Amino acid sequence: NVDENQKFVQTEIDFIVDKSGEITQVNAVGDNSIFNRQAEIAMYLLPNKFSPAIIDKNPVRYRFKMPLSMRFD
Repeated sequence: NVDENQKFVQTEIDFIVDKSGEITQVNAVGDNSIFNRQAEIAMYLLPNKFSPAIIDKNPVRYRFKMPLSMRFD
């Protein structure tokens, strides 16, 4: 259950972009477990692939981290 008095939530999302651009191993860490889980689900539901990293003209997998926050007014 979400705390109705909580006006700001944040998480850090960590995931792998594989050689084909697919997102795998998504993990969100923050104080609100519901927000963390919804952030993970949203990452898996993104309609477009990411671009893989390129080393020596070859695609490689890479780890990506990004902060995510939401404010409720």
